[in-house]
Amino acid sequence: MSNNPFAGRRYINLLRASTNMQDTSPEQQKSDNDRFAQKLGMKWVEDKELLGVSGSKTFNRHDLTELLRQRRLHKNYDVILVWDSARLTRGGATHSAMIRRDFARESVAIISSAETIPTGHFKDVIQTLIDTNNKMTTQRTACCVTRGLRAALENGRIAHHGGLPIGVDLQYLNGRGEPFLRLRALSGGRRCLISEPSGDVLKTIERGKHGVAAYTMNSDEKSRLVPGDPAVVRIIQEAFNLRYRDKWGFSRICDHIAAAGLYPLRSNFWRTTSVRDMLLNPVYLGWAYYFKMKTGLFYSASKSGLEEREINQDELEAKGRASVPRERRSVNDMLRIEHPQLQNLISDKEVRSAALQAINHNFQNWELRHDRVAVTNRSEERRVGKECRSRWSP
Repeated sequence: MSNNPFAGRRYINLLRASTNMQDTSPEQQKSDNDRFAQKLGMKWVEDKELLGVSGSKTFNRHDLTELLRQRRLHKNYDVILVWDSARLTRGGATHSAMIRRDFARESVAIISSAETIPTGHFKDVIQTLIDTNNKMTTQRTACCVTRGLRAALENGRIAHHGGLPIGVDLQYLNGRGEPFLRLRALSGGRRCLISEPSGDVLKTIERGKHGVAAYTMNSDEKSRLVPGDPAVVRIIQEAFNLRYRDKWGFSRICDHIAAAGLYPLRSNFWRTTSVRDMLLNPVYLGWAYYFKMKTGLFYSASKSGLEEREINQDELEAKGRASVPRERRSVNDMLRIEHPQLQNLISDKEVRSAALQAINHNFQNWELRHDRVAVTNRSEERRVGKECRSRWSP
């Protein structure tokens, strides 16, 4: 009589990877899983690849709901095979136990190919310790990344975090403080790396084709924001003049920019909201605010340091949210970083003074909207954002 309870049982590979930089790629997971399943005499049914799915965000794991529905309707598998417990979830012991309980009720076992968990009375105890450690590892990583990002901005090692504004380049400096490379954002979500000082384009990166940084800095290198393509800078300067000196509306400026042949970075045409955001961006006056929102699942950086967030993911799941809620932060809690190379981009004193007044007014209103009720989904978020922009436009 065989002591192997999995011989002849049908299995599905659950192959999850939150980023494409992980060593545990879906291909490697599948290879290890299939060898493990072959030793146990199981029969392959299909692979479920989950690319870009976070194991820490338990409130939007629709893949698990779909697997349960598939089992109830078709009963075409008996085992879910994961590489390790972290591939199933990083939501902690409670979330892991809930998943395993729900599938056990449908007579489905969840096993891993890379972990050896003994059977017996202490099986659940050991599984709890593994799941707790997986969640703690994620929290420690989030803490280190958030703290490191804030320190790098504050200490001047990196000049910017997030997408580049239109007309502004990210310039890289070597250990001697000499520029040798710059990153430029192009229309259509593309980016290009330009050699300094020759101006030769070394590489163009299409949107969505490069999941990591365009350039990885060495320990002795720094970066700074500088004016970009002169033709684009000229159009931006014209837009500032039309708004703050000639009192043009956003729609009219939108048509003017489009007629000049300038396209937005991530869209096919200009919207009035995009023009408004550009003309209220302080980066064109020589500084920028960072950490305007509390966005992290576990931690969020601010002007004063690191803040721990308490997010009830059960409540998010009940509301049907697809993302972690963002909380507006007071302007006094934002981290302000100066960009000296951009201070003369808008040189007209009258235009600069009017723009400064409008930008300060906008961020004061940002603070007034700080406690606005959180929205539940993307469409509602866009509606609220549009309402806020129309209400608080200077």
